[in-house]
Amino acid sequence: MKINNLLILVFFGLSFNVFSQCHDNLVADYLTKLKKTKKTNLKERSAYMQLAKYYQYTCECEKGTDRPKELVILINRIVDVNKKYYHNKYAVLNRVTLCKSISSKK
Repeated sequence: MKINNLLILVFFGLSFNVFSQCHDNLVADYLTKLKKTKKTNLKERSAYMQLAKYYQYTCECEKGTDRPKELVILINRIVDVNKKYYHNKYAVLNRVTLCKSISSKK
């Protein structure tokens, strides 16, 4: 019985850790796609740049930032642009309502 409880605890701990990690690999993937896209394909290049920024900002938001309100606005603008102009063709993005705040060092 103790082994089952331990396995359940380890499973939930690992799954929480995996799902709470930042998407740094997605930022790199979209920047790579941006570099491989023809310079004349401005719409696709713009979409990849926006997606890289989205994942960069959401990562900062999850880790903690000294600009939480600004990031919420920036992230949600990217989500709106993605939906309106790209029709979620390259990715479906989620709006955020709150970013983790850290006190700024002065």
